[in-house]
Amino acid sequence: MNKAWERLFSKAIMTLEEGNWLRAVQYLKRSCELYPDEVDAHCELADIYLQLGHIDAAHEVVQQALAVDPLNASCNFLLGNIYLAQGRVRDALKIYLYLEKISDEPSPELLFNIANAFDKKGDKKKALNYAMYATEEDPSYIEAYELTGKLFFDMGDLTEAKTAYQEILTIERNNINARQMLYVIYTRENRILEKK
Repeated sequence: MNKAWERLFSKAIMTLEEGNWLRAVQYLKRSCELYPDEVDAHCELADIYLQLGHIDAAHEVVQQALAVDPLNASCNFLLGNIYLAQGRVRDALKIYLYLEKISDEPSPELLFNIANAFDKKGDKKKALNYAMYATEEDPSYIEAYELTGKLFFDMGDLTEAKTAYQEILTIERNNINARQMLYVIYTRENRILEKK
C-alpha cells in the first residue's frame, strides 16, 4: 500500500473523527485525485456525501470506485444505500441480497437495510424477518428494534410491537420514539378494552 496515500487517508479520517467533515472531504477528494485506485477514500467520501444528502455526488464517487474494484463490498453496500435514498428499492434490494449471499456473516447494518428496503417495497413479512435477524445479530441495534416495533404495529400485533419498544428502553432508557410509540400502543389497547 502507498505510504503517501495512507498518510493522506489517515489525516482525512482523523479530521472526520474530530467533526470537521468539510476538511475531511477536501482530504478525501485530494486522495481520490492522486490515488484513484485506492477505493477506501472513495467509499468514505461517498458516505459523507450520502449523509449530507448529496446523493448525485455520492453516486458519482461510488461509480468511480466500482470501476476500479467492482466487487468491493463496502462500495456496493454504499451503492445500495444510494439507490435506497433515490427510491430505487428494487435495485437496492438486488445489491443487498447479493451481499448477504456472498457474506459468511452478514452485518446487522446490511440486515437492517434489507429489512428497510422490503418495508419500502411493501413486503412487511420479509421486512420483519430481516429486522428481527438484525436484532439477533446485534441486540443493541435500536433502529432495528424501532423498525421491528413499527412493523408489528402496522400489522396490528400490539403485544409484539410493545415488546420491541420496551426492549429499546432497556438499551436507552430515555428514547423518545420508543416512549411515544408505547403511549400510542397503550392508548390503542385501552380503547380496544373499552369497546369490549
